[in-house]
Amino acid sequence: MKNKFKHIFFDLDHTLWDYERNSAVALAEVYANYKLEEVWQVALQDFERAFRQATHALWDRYNRLEIDKIYIHTHRFAHIAEILSVPTPKDIEQLENAYQMLGPDGKILLPYSREVLEYLQHKNYKLHILSNGFDGTQHRKLKATDITQFFSHIITSETTGARKPHRNMFEYALSIAPCQAEEAIMIGDNWEADIKGAVAAGLAAIFYNPQKEEKEQIPQVQVVHCLSEIKNYL
Repeated sequence: MKNKFKHIFFDLDHTLWDYERNSAVALAEVYANYKLEEVWQVALQDFERAFRQATHALWDRYNRLEIDKIYIHTHRFAHIAEILSVPTPKDIEQLENAYQMLGPDGKILLPYSREVLEYLQHKNYKLHILSNGFDGTQHRKLKATDITQFFSHIITSETTGARKPHRNMFEYALSIAPCQAEEAIMIGDNWEADIKGAVAAGLAAIFYNPQKEEKEQIPQVQVVHCLSEIKNYL
């Protein structure tokens, strides 16, 4: 595995960028600024739980091409209110805008992200981002964490018109790199979108699995529980 690959495609959210911790910081500020403890009569941890539940459900639908970016941004806080069994707020657009102003500027990376990127760059791999996230948002996250310089291309679903795990997303990425599928490997945390999508498109993959979820064994797929373990394979 060590001498085969020339190009590495990284997912961003939950793989390099610590979505959970960065979101928690932003949500705490939204919660305080909009006095949601008084307005909704809910604790911060319940607000955060509802946000995660609503966001996960919406992104699952987005990845299945059922909804678009605008739908997520206009319906997320209504879903949160529904989960919490509270009235839908009149300032729902302001709440989403407030989160969008804060969330993507989070500066927290997952453990060993920078060290692994430096290691791979030193090994002369060409690194790219391949994300189902939105273009402007993902660029903000990379800038906030000061890792933009590691990547030759930032490829998002918004710019490609396709979404992982769909083959078109991976084929577009290979054409942009440019490279052949056998020269590339995908690293990500989402089993369906990142890993099975990559394998179906002819790429090998490394599944970042910090939760140690049980998955089927696939010959082209290596599993790591910590990003530092990537050095064992590349």
